[in-house]
Amino acid sequence: MKTKWKKFRPWEKDYKRAALLYLGGVVWLAIGCFWAHETRATLPILISFFAVPFFFLGLEIIERANKRKHGSKVEKEATEKFLKIRPDGWISKTDVWLGGRKGNADLWIQLPNDECCVIEIKSWHDGIKGSKPIYQVRGQRKELRAHHALIWLPRSTVGPKIYTREEVWIVEGNEFVLLAALQQLNHVVYVLKFSKPPSESAREYIKKLKFRWNSAQKQWEGSCGDKDKTQLRKIIETEAGTITPA
Repeated sequence: MKTKWKKFRPWEKDYKRAALLYLGGVVWLAIGCFWAHETRATLPILISFFAVPFFFLGLEIIERANKRKHGSKVEKEATEKFLKIRPDGWISKTDVWLGGRKGNADLWIQLPNDECCVIEIKSWHDGIKGSKPIYQVRGQRKELRAHHALIWLPRSTVGPKIYTREEVWIVEGNEFVLLAALQQLNHVVYVLKFSKPPSESAREYIKKLKFRWNSAQKQWEGSCGDKDKTQLRKIIETEAGTITPA
């Protein structure tokens, strides 16, 4: 996996857009006022009012930029706190640049079991808002070929909570809650059992996920990412088998 690390500051472009809108509004207003002064007519005054939308739109863009900047500050503070308690042997990278308009992944963790997690940090206080962040982090997981996708809300006031939604782990709480969620992903081992021998294609897929055959218990044992687990469940349903945590 080849990745680039780059500072991601989308609010800077917003500030530039707002500045251009304010400048355009001032120029429009100045021209209207000058025209009205020279002609003593009513029409230039009415035209000058068209400068108002420039200022309102600029204000809206500035508010959006301020929210983005605040979110980046929360992200930085939360990441620093987590890295201080990160266990030895856990590999981490921050602000993983995805290229183009894809932006960046806030935090990337490789666990001791060699599974990788991509983490999107949100500054919200009251849970996930809509499905957009779900699609966003799932896209990051695909782009970085990670096993797990997480959304972390370090300032949530309804936590601590850890749950899943559409193959994404939602973590509401401080850095210790995130650590607990990652430790679960690091240690989860699944057991596969079948009432009859599975088909050749099913066995090949199970082996591809590096599950091991326990001949004494007559079961497959191993771990996999959320995306692989979804596909594995479909195979197990077809093969009349079961999957349970060890």
